Amino acid sequence: MIMDTARMLGIELSESDEFKNMLNAQKSLTEDTAASAMLNEYKLKQKRMMDLLPHENLDREQISLLSADIERIQSILMVNASFTRAVEAQAAFQELIREVNKVISSCIGIEMGAEPNACSGACDSCAGCKH
Repeated sequence: MIMDTARMLGIELSESDEFKNMLNAQKSLTEDTAASAMLNEYKLKQKRMMDLLPHENLDREQISLLSADIERIQSILMVNASFTRAVEAQAAFQELIREVNKVISSCIGIEMGAEPNACSGACDSCAGCKH
């Protein structure tokens, strides 16, 4: 019964305007060759940065250059219509999912704060925020 309801919810979510807009925006981004190339370059440079950081002998100059390049690519992406539309559509769908989770949580007696792990004020199950 619960899994049937979950499937129905999944189907409803897949038919939502937010989900359809997100899929359309992702498709448009994929079809925008310039934006796709920039996004791929951004991801590669981010991965390179993450690979460099754990090493004891950090090449600060290389990290600085890589960081500047990542920021440059990010600024280009932020003015690209396909990219910003995809980011906004994904954020709208994520907000829908957050709202669904809030409803489910409230129905089972769990109040979710504005942020994950936010202090609810109830200390009985708290790990110690010291509010």
